Amino acid sequence: MPSPPHDTETNDTIIFGYLIAWFLGEVLQQLHKAVITHFHEWQAGVAILLCRKRYIDVTTVFTTHVTLLGRYLCAGNVNFYNNLQYFDKAGKRGIYHCYCIECAAAHCSDVFTMVSRNVCTMDNNHPL
Repeated sequence: MPSPPHDTETNDTIIFGYLIAWFLGEVLQQLHKAVITHFHEWQAGVAILLCRKRYIDVTTVFTTHVTLLGRYLCAGNVNFYNNLQYFDKAGKRGIYHCYCIECAAAHCSDVFTMVSRNVCTMDNNHPL
């Protein structure tokens, strides 16, 4: 998972994801029971990806309040909902790597929940 070397938040997020996946793998070896895991916001999403890649048999729930890109756009007072079709993707905002973690976590989780009332589009054709 590439991320900019200067982005300590994302690098710490990746390390945290590896630790959680390692922990879950160890726990499952001892328990031999069904485990449901809940990951909250993009910073916890790396563990979902690693659980899938390593075939760690847990049920995953991923919850976000709002998409990362949506949060950045709304914070910038850009009249978000009236101009949605004109926005570029996450690349110009320097958060593409975080956005990719969030999208992958949403796609790889068994259950994806969103706290916001607003609809989020996270498909391959029109990622938000």
